[in-house]
Amino acid sequence: MSNVEDIYPLSPAQQGMLFYTLSAPESGVYFEQFPLAYEEGLDPDVFAAAWQQVVDRNPILRSSFLWEGLESPVQVVHRKVQVMIERHDWRGRPAEEQQRDLAAYAEEDRRRGFDLARPPLLRLALFRFGETSYRVIWSHHHLLLDGWSVGLMMNDVFAAYRAISQGRGAQPSARPPFKAFINWLRQRDTASSEAYWRRVLAGFRRPTPLMAPPVSEAGLDPGYELRLIRLSPDLTDRLRAFAQRNRVTVVTLIYGAWALYLARTGGERDVVFGTTISGRSPSLPGVDSIMGCLINTLPVRVQADPGAELALWLQALQKSLVELRQHEHTPLVDVLGWSDLPRRVPLFDSLVIFESFTADASFVMSHTGFFQRSHYALTLVSSLDPVVTLRLGYEPGRFSEDLVFRILRDLEFLLAAMVEDPAQPLGALVGELAAEPLAEAEPQEPGPRIPPRTDREKAIAGIWRQVLGIEEVGVEDDFFDLGGHSLLLLRMADKVRSAAGKELPLDLLLSCRTVASLAEAEPRRPAECARS
Repeated sequence: MSNVEDIYPLSPAQQGMLFYTLSAPESGVYFEQFPLAYEEGLDPDVFAAAWQQVVDRNPILRSSFLWEGLESPVQVVHRKVQVMIERHDWRGRPAEEQQRDLAAYAEEDRRRGFDLARPPLLRLALFRFGETSYRVIWSHHHLLLDGWSVGLMMNDVFAAYRAISQGRGAQPSARPPFKAFINWLRQRDTASSEAYWRRVLAGFRRPTPLMAPPVSEAGLDPGYELRLIRLSPDLTDRLRAFAQRNRVTVVTLIYGAWALYLARTGGERDVVFGTTISGRSPSLPGVDSIMGCLINTLPVRVQADPGAELALWLQALQKSLVELRQHEHTPLVDVLGWSDLPRRVPLFDSLVIFESFTADASFVMSHTGFFQRSHYALTLVSSLDPVVTLRLGYEPGRFSEDLVFRILRDLEFLLAAMVEDPAQPLGALVGELAAEPLAEAEPQEPGPRIPPRTDREKAIAGIWRQVLGIEEVGVEDDFFDLGGHSLLLLRMADKVRSAAGKELPLDLLLSCRTVASLAEAEPRRPAECARS
């Protein structure tokens, strides 16, 4: 414990990231990788010293994550960690060979992943392409940093680089530690947020369909791809002008286009998708300078009435997004419990993110080779750099590349059509949609509760009772219908490990959601649960 500086809980977003990382450890979920280009000469020793200096000054960058044997996961800040930087001199190689080998290295680096219990959860590789030309592969786990913090870190690294190069000490950034954000979160009142989310989600009983087959019961597809398009400068200018004239933001236009796309392809007026928000409330002093993972993911519900006037509809959407910000720190696991959907049914399967951060211009962060993965089926990331860029992350096992590019082009078409006439009805963009959701199966009355029969079922039911805090568990009861969620599943996995002396993978527990199916399944074979 001599190297431990501090221990404190995780934020709601970190809890979700930890769960999905552990449930699909080979998928690359929440692994982030940034390719950097530096063309003006670089001193490798100074570069390494600058990174080490920034890590030394920021507790979140010296953090690891522990969960085994604990009621709730914690992050542990270590006093000292060593940043690992591999160095490769590829001068003299043909340019095509350099790019090919760099891509191969990046792919292998993603496969390595991170041991979350061993800091630092970041690493770098420095490649010298020419006398003054360098490439850097910077990888880290999303548990450490959100997009805004990536910009903060890059600014600090290159400020430290310049200071060391000039023989002076860099002035440390006067930023609050990430723990200040965690402490602030714990003081938040949840009563008003519960009332808000219950009102927003009332009556939503059918997840918004996507143009893809359901996720495999075996878990996340280990493959993941990113495709992007850049809108023309002309269309970007028209989007900015339209937004200004109609008192909305370009971000609202992109959210609106995604909502209309989901409404058109799903044939429903009432859609829900997820959004990732900054979590940087002005009520927390110094929040914009905090380095860490402050973001949160929450649902956005949109009604796409074909008769609604576009400009007024966008203004109402923007107003609802502003209202959402008043409750942006609500844990998603709580929101799911307040919705009308059973916990076992995902509230949304697509995510929209708007990236906005400013970093040092000494380097170029390229979209080519960039890797970032969430656990959602589709993740739309937009940015203004300086034109509107739309980047779509997807699982190739569920979506073909042709379909992904079609989605991106459909969004481009929608955005172009939207700016033509602010008074046009939504029906002109999406056609006539079903006024009611598609027919749902009639709910079945639950049968009599079947008590555990075998020793194995009794042992599992006992753990469920302990974790869920309930008195009775039937062998066909669904873990999530009984009030279970991701953090309780982590706790259950730990108690099973302690009782049985062996590991039960989270993907197995996610698939085998009843005592009976879990008792019959073999470890590492979650597909067995789908057939039972």
